[in-house]
Amino acid sequence: MSSVKIREFNLSIDGPETAKLYRACFYENPWYEKFAEGEIEAMFTEMMSYRGLSCLVAENAGQIVGGTAGFDLSCKKDVLDLLDQEISHVFYMAELFVSSNYRRAGIAEALVRARFDWARILGYSIGVVRTSIQQSIIIEMYYRRGFTVVATQDVVSDKWIAGTIQRVPDTRVIMKGKF
Repeated sequence: MSSVKIREFNLSIDGPETAKLYRACFYENPWYEKFAEGEIEAMFTEMMSYRGLSCLVAENAGQIVGGTAGFDLSCKKDVLDLLDQEISHVFYMAELFVSSNYRRAGIAEALVRARFDWARILGYSIGVVRTSIQQSIIIEMYYRRGFTVVATQDVVSDKWIAGTIQRVPDTRVIMKGKF
């Protein structure tokens, strides 16, 4: 991991390569998501207007190998609605993805650390993350940082499995902690 650099995401420069990596990562288990042409690029463009945005990429030899994004929880109403309504000025950790060729090399940890640092610089002291109950590695990473599960959310998602779209139930956990 010594040659991997964490830096701010630049939509005009990094957008296409990051969108391609995002698509590949979220097409894998447990997400099995398939995106329409331009959908990820539109999501990134919209996210650029979010309050408190932190959007970072991990780069190795000029190639994007991971990414993360976070922003003020007020921009993520569906998660905010699951939590205590008194919550204000909370940082929502939205996306975290690493190329399958670079996993288990500390890149996700480095991205999370950098995102925590960015949130602190912006004045946040509390963070919230939502992930699938199937993402035990992510859940453990946040447990180690003192986060606890504060809510769950049962969802049914369209997943692209074996060449067909299937409706699949999943439980998401919402974790909260201090930076």
